[in-house]
Amino acid sequence: MTHKINPKSRKPVQNNLFVMSPLFLVMFFYILLVGSGSGDQHGTTTQYYTKLADAFLDGNLHLTRIGKDIPIDLSFYEGKFYIYWGPVPALILVPIQFFFRKPVGDFFLAFTFGTGILLAQSLLLLAVWNRYFNSLPKWTIYLSILLGGLTEPIIFLRHNYDHARIYQAAIGGGQFFLMSGLLMAFTTITKPSISNWRHASAGLLWALAIGSRHILAAPIGFMAMLTAFLLVKTNADFIAKTAKLISLGLPLALGFAVLGWYNWARFDSITETGFSYALAGVNIREHSTELFSQVYIIQNLYNYLLNPPGLISNFPFISMRDGIETPILSFYTVPEFYHAEPMTGLLYIFPFAVFAIVPLITLFLNLFKEKSAKTLLGGNGHRLPAWIVLNLGGSILIAFGLLMGFFWVGIRYLGDFIPPLTVLSALGFWQGYRSPVRRPLAQNLYILSGIILASSSILISTLLAISTNSGLIDLIIHSFPDLR
Repeated sequence: MTHKINPKSRKPVQNNLFVMSPLFLVMFFYILLVGSGSGDQHGTTTQYYTKLADAFLDGNLHLTRIGKDIPIDLSFYEGKFYIYWGPVPALILVPIQFFFRKPVGDFFLAFTFGTGILLAQSLLLLAVWNRYFNSLPKWTIYLSILLGGLTEPIIFLRHNYDHARIYQAAIGGGQFFLMSGLLMAFTTITKPSISNWRHASAGLLWALAIGSRHILAAPIGFMAMLTAFLLVKTNADFIAKTAKLISLGLPLALGFAVLGWYNWARFDSITETGFSYALAGVNIREHSTELFSQVYIIQNLYNYLLNPPGLISNFPFISMRDGIETPILSFYTVPEFYHAEPMTGLLYIFPFAVFAIVPLITLFLNLFKEKSAKTLLGGNGHRLPAWIVLNLGGSILIAFGLLMGFFWVGIRYLGDFIPPLTVLSALGFWQGYRSPVRRPLAQNLYILSGIILASSSILISTLLAISTNSGLIDLIIHSFPDLR
């Protein structure tokens, strides 16, 4: 099983059509997952973004058509209903609504963004693999693409046991634009002579990410500052550096200005998104001091990392169990306000994530040894540039840290960091595979452990996603009766 690395073997994988196979396989599963069922989407998804797009076309910022029933999870302020999620997905729907005026379920947006995440994530993996790891066997990139695509449907394409709703659409939109921006920014650091439009594109995509999912302002702010610091440290002259910084920063600044105006026009505050006025089954304003608290950290760590799946006797053999709301340890209490939806911990959904530690450890070991800015900001030869490791690692830790203090647990919130975690884990596995100091037996065990953890991640995540769709279960059992 030992693979001998040949530095002269540097044929780019993008010219190999076989790389499309895992993409087509994953997309086929996505279609099955969102297309199976009763066919009646009403009541199983939301249409909030369609209604907001209609409102924009009517010249309003509030919803003008909400139906007969009292809406759930909308904001109510001074007699009007608003959406507190980012408005960017609704802006995407505006042209569709202008011509057709036909309601589009939010599950359709979630599917579109989920597919976009798959493509952006795969292109980023390909770009990094081609530049720094193409001496590895090609199955490592194929496995990584398959892994990334099949660990995400349970998060982006399903809402517990229903079709995806506005929650998944907003989170999916945020991650699609975040990963696309990171891909664009990566091309700017690997090709310093490239035109400034790529810097502007990265800034614009990151602004759209924040406009879809407001909480991404923190991780994207970190990524933008790190990228700006890298641009400052380049060998370009002052005018060229300034042009690059403006190209990157101006779209972000304009994005924040537009969002500030949007909030002010609705709620008389540039920082109020409407969440404080949400109709979420509880009085959010009354519990405003309990939305984020350190008291949730231990409970959230258990739910998001360790809560096991349920075991059942029939196919697909596992299901999501409810998250734990009662304190798991006796020395603290959890407010009654705390809520946990069905949840399966990351340890079970994505055990392959352990490899994300490898590039972080490698980075800091190199920094400690060389104590050089070049170690921090770039790669030498085939060394993975620290910029992308810090971007991925920093965005993951920031998003995960914010999540640990939030009062509501839901598997969809893993979507705020799963795509960058998938990429960082793949890079870590590739780095460890290529390590020149490992003996043949150790290398074989390392490769075997990677294959086992990747296979486990794919299997459990896929079965959990199937378990949320009774129509797909019936279809599979009808096709394979032995699974009964």
